[in-house]
Amino acid sequence: TWNGVIRFLPRPKNDSDRNPVLKVEEHSFQKNGWYIEKCPHLYGEPCPVCEYNQPIYGAGGRPDGTQRKTSFFVNILVVEDPQNPENVGKVFIYKIGKKIHELIKDRVSPPEDSSEQPMNVYHPTEGTNFKLKIKLVKTRDPKTNEEKEYPNFDMSCFYDSPRALDEATAASALSQLHSLDQICSPSMVK
Repeated sequence: TWNGVIRFLPRPKNDSDRNPVLKVEEHSFQKNGWYIEKCPHLYGEPCPVCEYNQPIYGAGGRPDGTQRKTSFFVNILVVEDPQNPENVGKVFIYKIGKKIHELIKDRVSPPEDSSEQPMNVYHPTEGTNFKLKIKLVKTRDPKTNEEKEYPNFDMSCFYDSPRALDEATAASALSQLHSLDQICSPSMVK
């Protein structure tokens, strides 16, 4: 189990995209060796794997042996880290999955039936902190029947109200932002 508090941050101004979150999709399958590559649709380019799989998905099927994995990357400031106190005040690129991405989307643009107000969670003074709680849960893999441990983020949540970073912390955090272009640029996509 890991508990801590983080703050989502914007992208640096010199990045090619202003969206604070970088979405990356990867295709993988094994046929005459492994193929694991980022989807070129990220940059508006045609993707032979998507084109091959589209008729199969269109017919309600699932391509045999082909996997498509979606990941999201964002800059975070570590606000509290009891296990690694040396990380407090540092900015890292953090890879998040669909669960945390959905929590962010719901806080930025709450569902209509919610009483919450929209909040720019990436803003240093108008945003808020995120309680990150990671618990390992054991699950049996239906294909192999092996018991495996997976991280579970169900207990993670945003603070209810905005929490401004103080001026010095905000300035320090913004000066440490990492370019997300380094993770996936057009030159890195085959």
